[in-house]
Amino acid sequence: MQGVDKVKDYSGVFPEFQEFIVSRGFTARNKAPYFAWWVKRFEAFCADNSKDHFECMNDFLGYLGGDEKIADWQLGQARQAVAIFVEHYLDSNNLVFKNAVEPV
Repeated sequence: MQGVDKVKDYSGVFPEFQEFIVSRGFTARNKAPYFAWWVKRFEAFCADNSKDHFECMNDFLGYLGGDEKIADWQLGQARQAVAIFVEHYLDSNNLVFKNAVEPV
């Protein structure tokens, strides 16, 4: 079918985080891959940044907010995913921010 966008499969992205957010009720299993994808983008955005994770989170969300291709609902999903990652996942796993996610 020409002209139809295919939905990307992010099911293999950061499976540990996906399981974490589903098992703790942060989101439904079918949305977890997208949350993981936002976290991967966040990690890549902050990779060469010397700011702490909260400052980098604000910079990342500001960056996304300035992108006309990002819909409001996507920005909201990214905000939720990154907040869960920073405020819950890192803490519960005693992880250092820069080493939590393996590069793609």
